[in-house]
Amino acid sequence: MPRLARHKPNRPLGQELYDINSNVGLPGELLTRLVLLAANRATEFQVIGCTEIGGDLILSTWLTLREVSYSAVHIEILTVLEKPHRSVSIVLARSGSRSVAFDLMDRYQYKPLSPGGKQIRLVVVHPRVPSRPEEIRVTIFETPLEAESRLWSTFMALSYVWGDANNRRDLIVVDLKDEMGADHLTSPKRLSVTANLMEALTHLPWPDKHSILWIDAICINQEDMDERAQQVKLMAEIYTSASHVLAWLGPPTHDSNLAMNLLHRISDSIDVDWKSFEIRTKDSKWSRESASASMYFQLLLDIDFNLPWNGPESQALESLFNRPWFERLWIRQEITLGAERAVLICGSSSIEWTAFRKVAVFLNKKSKDPSHPRIESWRARTALVADSCIHQRIWLGQLLRQMQRTACTDARDRVYGILGILPYESRGLADRIRPDYRKPVVAVYQELLLAEMACADGQSAVTAFCATEGTLRLKGVLVATIVDTLEFPPLIIGKNENENDDKDDNVADQPRPLPPIVAFIQETAAKLDLSDTAPYHRSRGSTVLEALCYAFSGGGHLTDHISEQVINTQTPSMAQFKRLVKFALEFKQDDVSARERELDTDLKADVRLCSGQLLVAGRERALLVTREGYVGAGPAAAQPGDKIAVMLGCMRPLVLRQQERLGDFTTTSETDHDTSTYTVVGPCNAHGLNWGEALLGPLPDGVTFIWSLSPNGDVGPTFRNSHTGEETVADPRIDWDLLKTDSKDGSFVQREATVAEVILLETDEVTYYRRPDAGYFERKGVSLRTLDLV
Repeated sequence: MPRLARHKPNRPLGQELYDINSNVGLPGELLTRLVLLAANRATEFQVIGCTEIGGDLILSTWLTLREVSYSAVHIEILTVLEKPHRSVSIVLARSGSRSVAFDLMDRYQYKPLSPGGKQIRLVVVHPRVPSRPEEIRVTIFETPLEAESRLWSTFMALSYVWGDANNRRDLIVVDLKDEMGADHLTSPKRLSVTANLMEALTHLPWPDKHSILWIDAICINQEDMDERAQQVKLMAEIYTSASHVLAWLGPPTHDSNLAMNLLHRISDSIDVDWKSFEIRTKDSKWSRESASASMYFQLLLDIDFNLPWNGPESQALESLFNRPWFERLWIRQEITLGAERAVLICGSSSIEWTAFRKVAVFLNKKSKDPSHPRIESWRARTALVADSCIHQRIWLGQLLRQMQRTACTDARDRVYGILGILPYESRGLADRIRPDYRKPVVAVYQELLLAEMACADGQSAVTAFCATEGTLRLKGVLVATIVDTLEFPPLIIGKNENENDDKDDNVADQPRPLPPIVAFIQETAAKLDLSDTAPYHRSRGSTVLEALCYAFSGGGHLTDHISEQVINTQTPSMAQFKRLVKFALEFKQDDVSARERELDTDLKADVRLCSGQLLVAGRERALLVTREGYVGAGPAAAQPGDKIAVMLGCMRPLVLRQQERLGDFTTTSETDHDTSTYTVVGPCNAHGLNWGEALLGPLPDGVTFIWSLSPNGDVGPTFRNSHTGEETVADPRIDWDLLKTDSKDGSFVQREATVAEVILLETDEVTYYRRPDAGYFERKGVSLRTLDLV
């Protein structure tokens, strides 16, 4: 390694300069000329070090250039070096490339957060130097999270996609010698981050100002498992405390500005009723444009009009929605908690989340061009984006199912990433689950299951425990055996695949395929009696046709079972589903007059509405028929021979597959002999099992299960008596006198004294009841089995 010697230039620079001693064989006057050339262009100049690489002398420098580009300096340096001697390079420190200067910097080392309290780190992103806009300098500091103790009262949180973990860049971490904003930055260190994060920081607004941010990849020591777990518990509070959430979608593309402009135009021209999700158009400056522009825009706002899939507007919106940010798991929590203060940024364009979410719901409902070659994936993508806008209205099972369609780098985050946005009735889970990234993934999911079973008002719903690692033991009943399955079609509303093929002269003579939904219902009719009068023996007063409609709706998501306060125009009724089935059964592809006959408006609306519901409810699902006569829907992986079970603590029936234990191995059983070990295939629904009938029996005559709005604003189950009009959360099939308890903390249901009790018994006390458990059901004569689930 060559020796370094101090060199004093002809004019002061405010920094000490270093030069190479001439004993390395390089003419001293040439190197002096090189150093002074660079120094004359700089306000700061510091040689960081030098090394020999392949016979070339590499002089690494730290320059803060004054109104000059890197290329200009390099050109002048290369001119100096046009002499026959060992080549010399001045390697400028710049982000976006691995340079000797960065290699010679020390890596940034995290210090443990102070114990006790809610300690976090925040990042100061310093103003960028105009001559090096790609260079990012930050300062990382520790602070209490509580607003009254925080070093800075406000900060912003960044939401972004980590991207390829192997594609990395270095940013510069500096200490502040004095107060923030001082020009003298000391002790530079390098910190490796993903290229995606560096790109987001480069595009941040306010490049000439200091920004205070919380950024997960920088503010959390990702190599410290204990710190990661502790900080994940605080993330909900962090995003709630942030003054703004900046969501970085990515850099601009050729059509991203068009997409962002369309989002603004549509948002300005519609309103969404967030209770019913009804969309109403309104007057805006965009609808008052020139006649042709206004007409086109009105078609864009028409929810029933199909924009051509290959038009520039459709392509731009599809490209924007397909950006990876929308499928990232953690954004659900980040954007939900900061919704009113969140901004989406794409390149240099932005839109507030409150405006974007209206457009997302609108585009999800808007009719799609049936000729779109990727119509199924486009429907799935608009549904995924819309889910992130309205998921707070759903229950835990739906939230977990939504998370299955999102992307994350660690499977544990499918649990940890939703702890801050749990539905009201499931928020006790967050107190029972302690994030720990050392746990096996299966153990994290077991912990979630046990916590969910036990979180109902602090009382365990079941007698359940892990018998061995990977095995959950609990009680329930086996109620049915599957004998037939029929997978729902992936594409509900089809297109004529031959309509664009004009090369085949015989196309007109080829039979046109049935629309998938029609073909599916007609195939189902070959297995089941779908006449109006065929009785469904598993539920009193129902028909097989109604049981099929329940399966199509996702297990009873019908206006018939939703109260007026939460009903919306996008929820079909039982009558509408029956009309869809009747339409499909009467549809004949070879009947030209019927094919060309225009559907009446009401029937067309019913078909579209029910098909859309079936598209959601039938995704990766199959129609199930059991030996006992049940009809329902379950996982597409279900097979004949699988069992349907109702387990204590589970809100929905489960499809189970029998297993055999052979020593330490578990295998799928080829026989139908009885065993207590099962693999969980997935949840299902079946009319006659959806509302606890396997344990509690049928609902009394005139009583209907209804989803209603609870006092806390969430949707929950109630029971409506059609004879009296009364609604109650207490299931009328349960003998509540056997479940009275004196403990409010351990209660499942509570009942205030009636007017008659106040008058006659002179009491206004509240009566508390605990949740029915295994002991209760056994007292009522239900034969429970102990099952091991693996």
